[in-house]
Amino acid sequence: MGTAGAMLKRIYFDANASAPLLAEARDAAVAALNRGANASSVHAEGRAARAEIEKARGEVAASGRRSTHACSVGVGSRRKP
Repeated sequence: MGTAGAMLKRIYFDANASAPLLAEARDAAVAALNRGANASSVHAEGRAARAEIEKARGEVAASGRRSTHACSVGVGSRRKP
C-alpha cells in the first residue's frame, strides 16, 4: 500500500447527479433564479426570461460541444389540484 503514516489523496468519482458547476454556470443560474420570471408567460418578464433561455441554448450550440455533453431540461414545482 505505501509507507506507514503516508496520506493518500482521496479522489471523488461519484458525480453522477452531483457534478460541480462551473462558476460561470452557477452565477448565470443564480441570476436567472433571482429574476423569478416564468419563461412560459406572455408578459414582458416572461418574454425576457424566454429570451435568456434561448440565448443560453444558442451559446451552448455555438460552443462546439457535442449534444451528449449538454442538455436542457424543464423542471417545475406545480402541484396538480
